[in-house]
Amino acid sequence: MRYQSIIGIILAGIAGWIVEPLLRSSEPEASLPPAVISPRESLLGDRQASRSGSLSSHIATTGNWAATVSLDSSQRLDQRVSELTETTPSEVAKFILAHRLAGSPTPQRALWFSRAPLTGELLVRLSLEEMAEILESDPTIENRIYRELAKIDPDRAMALVELAGMMSPDTTASIMEVFAGRNLKEAAAAVGRFGSLSARLQAGSTLMDYWRKQDLRGAWEWAEGLEDEDLRFASRLQWEASAAGTNPEEALALADEFMTEATPRMKMRMRVARQLGTSDPERAFEVISAEEMTDGGRISMARVLTNQQISKDPQGALDRVQAFALEQGLSDTAAFQKLLRDAYRRWSKQEPERARAHAETLGGSLGAAVLKNWPSK
Repeated sequence: MRYQSIIGIILAGIAGWIVEPLLRSSEPEASLPPAVISPRESLLGDRQASRSGSLSSHIATTGNWAATVSLDSSQRLDQRVSELTETTPSEVAKFILAHRLAGSPTPQRALWFSRAPLTGELLVRLSLEEMAEILESDPTIENRIYRELAKIDPDRAMALVELAGMMSPDTTASIMEVFAGRNLKEAAAAVGRFGSLSARLQAGSTLMDYWRKQDLRGAWEWAEGLEDEDLRFASRLQWEASAAGTNPEEALALADEFMTEATPRMKMRMRVARQLGTSDPERAFEVISAEEMTDGGRISMARVLTNQQISKDPQGALDRVQAFALEQGLSDTAAFQKLLRDAYRRWSKQEPERARAHAETLGGSLGAAVLKNWPSK
């Protein structure tokens, strides 16, 4: 009997050792918080805390709930999210869920949540620190956050810029587009609040692009008045490069009014002439007849203007450039003769007989230079 009792105890111990883990494995995990069972009750209490306190506690509570979503297949994910968003700011919930579900077997759902709209209603409820924390967690949504915030509270948007630090060029451009659309002077003041030089240059470039389309003179005056030398230099270059495309005649008048050095004025005349060359070639030749143009600059631009028209109106293009050269005293220069010879060669590829007949009317040394080595049929 004694031995039987001992054997019974041993068998009972073995049974317990085998069965107990099996029982434990079938029980719900003890680590799951009450929010899994009743997310509505758990998150109602957290709603106010997320508005007034740190976002970290909100993430912890909502994150614990989100971690269990993929474990429960009896209820659709969108139903669980709907239940959650009744008791907490929906965009914040979706943001958190996106991160918690990113490593789950359903990453496409996480992607859908991350595209949820970041409305002004949400952003006004979050502190700058909370928004900075979100930006640090997911830099890919910074453009949306800054753009929406700039629409409803520009000063707060710039305060977030100063707090959060670095951002992508696209985000900087988005902020400045919103500012420029509201008030150009406020936008100009905002440029200096970007911390890095690269961000200020991007902000200035976006503002200049917007401003010069609205007010070419005002854009120049803004660039000239900048105290930041790097920004002033970059903004002036951008204005000079884009003004002719905005309004050629006004750009030319402003260059003559504001630019004291001959070289920048000459470059502006060349840009304006190139812009006018396709629509008003006669006016384009007038532009490059100015005193500050060098002979080399005139011939270079005469070639550009002739090439612009040679396919559309070859005879008119050649008549204009010859009249221009005669007026400017350039007809006997080797550079002009080469220009003319090249233009006739291009025409001859399209209409060889007409081009040859027109070249024979030149006469003199100019005609001889053009007809020399004329391509055979």
